[in-house]
Amino acid sequence: MKKMIPLILKGIGVLLVVGGIGFSVYMYIDTLKQNNENLIIEINKVNNELNEIRRLEAEAKQAKQAKYVSDIENQVKELTKENQNLKDQIKDLSE
Repeated sequence: MKKMIPLILKGIGVLLVVGGIGFSVYMYIDTLKQNNENLIIEINKVNNELNEIRRLEAEAKQAKQAKYVSDIENQVKELTKENQNLKDQIKDLSE
């Protein structure tokens, strides 16, 4: 019986050490998991901001192109009027 008590105490000691190591590993993994979740949230925020910036840039580019097309259409109208005036002048001169 006397030999059993130190053996039982050693077993309890080993269980405590293994349990402590297991708990430490569990806490480390849980911390990594929480950090990972926080990083995913931050990445999503940054990704949303980048998508918003890209959308705004695309809208600005589209507006710039629309203005450019509008300017060209106005120039074509003006040139058409000038062309018609020149045709009328040529017609008047040829008569």
